[in-house]
Amino acid sequence: EGALAVRAPVLETVKSALAVLPELLESFREGIVGLHPKSTPIIERAQALASGRSVADNDMIAVFREDARERLSAVSRWLESIAPTKPATVVPGELVRAFHTLRGAAAIVDAAAVAAVSGALESYLASAQLAEQPLPIPALALLADAVMALRPWCEKFGTAEAVRPDVAPWLQRIEALQAEISSAAGARRSAVEEFTFGALDQVQKMGADYANEIEA
Repeated sequence: EGALAVRAPVLETVKSALAVLPELLESFREGIVGLHPKSTPIIERAQALASGRSVADNDMIAVFREDARERLSAVSRWLESIAPTKPATVVPGELVRAFHTLRGAAAIVDAAAVAAVSGALESYLASAQLAEQPLPIPALALLADAVMALRPWCEKFGTAEAVRPDVAPWLQRIEALQAEISSAAGARRSAVEEFTFGALDQVQKMGADYANEIEA
């Protein structure tokens, strides 16, 4: 209807659709339910063109998916390497970097939900690493759940099956764990301050006693 200029990518998409149409009609005649495997890439290409995205955008999304697979697999391997019933004693740098990279890649292709959850996890893990605090068992469970959720979010992004997840529950879980780090850090600061002031009082008392002994 004139909403989209008839350019080479549009003509190529129409040509591909016409080529697969006989197979789709045959599948329909035989009562086969569901998307035909050959129709999925055509639908994705058509949606990209209709939304104004270029083929280059689709290439970027493909790179994003591949990168997401790699990063999430790295997190899974780390989770599998530790005992699931014991807190992790150290937050490795590779774990923080995995979510940092995933957040950046998601932001580039505008995968907002993936970017939000990955960014929150990166911030939490970096805080735990800085505070030298082990990850509690609920945090390990959260990471495992996040990997399971993020995988389909990333794989389906930019396709006809793309999901629009509600990230609020995920952010709430992460914020609750973040608050525990802040609370523990506050308790540690209080303990350090109490020790410092107590030691200072003792030093001052010893100095006063020493001065009294000299005067005597």
